Amino acid sequence: MKKEFDNAERRRYYGVRVGDEVEESFNDRVTIKGIVVDYGFMDNNAVLVKDERFEKPVFCVAEWCTITKKVEDK
Repeated sequence: MKKEFDNAERRRYYGVRVGDEVEESFNDRVTIKGIVVDYGFMDNNAVLVKDERFEKPVFCVAEWCTITKKVEDK
């Protein structure tokens, strides 16, 4: 049985995991703020973040995301 990828060791996607609360900022401006809901397909530098301001999750650059609350701390 194949185990589903969960990035528990935080070795990929710049340490970001599904369920983490993050802020993506570019040039010191926070542009997206929300919860990571999925990983980018075939790209270990992209995550999908659900921001309350938008209807659909937004693709964000994992490297630019700052974790504000880890999923394990919830």
